[in-house]
Amino acid sequence: MRHASKAKTSLTAAIAAAFDCGRLLTQQQAQLGRKGNFDAWCARHLPEISRRTIYNYKALFEQVNQ
Repeated sequence: MRHASKAKTSLTAAIAAAFDCGRLLTQQQAQLGRKGNFDAWCARHLPEISRRTIYNYKALFEQVNQ
């Protein structure tokens, strides 16, 4: 049971962090305007995160936020 509790706590923290990341990325995209500007910004500032992962974070935020 101890492992299950720790796993649940870690999962909850990871989901909250992914949601927050999606919120911040969505706000940044809104500031930059056109989609191409956002992709270029991500490539410059977040090269270690794939484009797909970035858009998955945004999708998580947008789906939960609706």
